[in-house]
Amino acid sequence: MKHRIILLLCVLIVLAGLAFRTFLPQAFPYPELKVFSQAYMLILTKFVDPVKDEALLTGADRGLMNALDPFSFIVPAARMKAFHAYLEGRKDLDCGVELRRGGRFIYAMRITPGSPADGTLKPGDIIEVVGGLTYPQADAWEMQNALSGTLGSSIKIRYTPREQEKSLETTLVLKPYPAPRTVVRDIEGVPMAVIPHFKDDPVRALKDGLRGSKERDLLFVDLRGNDSFDYSEALAIAALFTKESPAIVFKTRKGDRKESASGQGLIPAKELWVVTDRDTTGAGEILAALLKKYAKARILGRATFGYTGLQSVVPMSDGGACYLTTTIAGLPEAESLMHKGVQPDLVVKETGTSDQEGGAIDKKIRDLIHEKTQKKAA
Repeated sequence: MKHRIILLLCVLIVLAGLAFRTFLPQAFPYPELKVFSQAYMLILTKFVDPVKDEALLTGADRGLMNALDPFSFIVPAARMKAFHAYLEGRKDLDCGVELRRGGRFIYAMRITPGSPADGTLKPGDIIEVVGGLTYPQADAWEMQNALSGTLGSSIKIRYTPREQEKSLETTLVLKPYPAPRTVVRDIEGVPMAVIPHFKDDPVRALKDGLRGSKERDLLFVDLRGNDSFDYSEALAIAALFTKESPAIVFKTRKGDRKESASGQGLIPAKELWVVTDRDTTGAGEILAALLKKYAKARILGRATFGYTGLQSVVPMSDGGACYLTTTIAGLPEAESLMHKGVQPDLVVKETGTSDQEGGAIDKKIRDLIHEKTQKKAA
């Protein structure tokens, strides 16, 4: 009975399109909807095995979102309560692995040092099962939520290591671990400000670690793995490095909004390098672009991810919602970074595993320091 109703709806879509085609907006995708409805009917009536319409429609929904970006998705009505709880904050502890959707799979984007996942999982590993949840039956946010719990909880994970074909299984036990924080490190006599995220008042940390000295000959800002979405914090950080007033433009369907900060120039450097990788995302990318434009920084490493959006929960008529990108951040009078990212001036080529890539970038930093030191000595 259910199949007949859905078939009837598909027929009605086609007939309605034929009848009202002249009244529809020019951009209305009638031909594509016609192809979809025909394919849907053929699958239900001709495919060798019976197919559940729910699986087909869920796959179609996810295909729509995947065509947009890795951060937009649909939340069914039955999962809205769990989704709101997820947005409000995770449970007591987590495994220390950040997941990201990559089209048809979920992968580990970042592993926090000292966390339960450290030493077992690596960035780039394909995550297949978390606590019984599999993608695409469960979405990325649900699998991320399943990686958290209370002290001593055991979480079973099946994954495929990067550049391998055989799946492995592991069990991670939740325990406390130190959160990464903004620090200023000494790399062979040259300061490097490491900013893994924007949650720990990085402006104060940078002022404490770098302010109060004369202009430096060479300074590095490490934004590898920074996937924050606090764009105002990115502005505040950029203002520390320039006397100009850095600005961001937020694009929405209702128009553009500009936000700026007064340049302070508290952390001057004759030569400023920003270190990025493919996991530098969102406000991390914007900070890299701000420092390049307003503080004349150069970029070292790899191109950033290419997503500078913000999402909103948009309710749907059935009680579910679209978690949809409704705002895109960018720089004034500049091309969008969406799907492009910030391109490095000094490229470090991909070498294979994430560990090797990280090591290759670190080596390039040291080579650059040696080169500058030798020139200064000469």
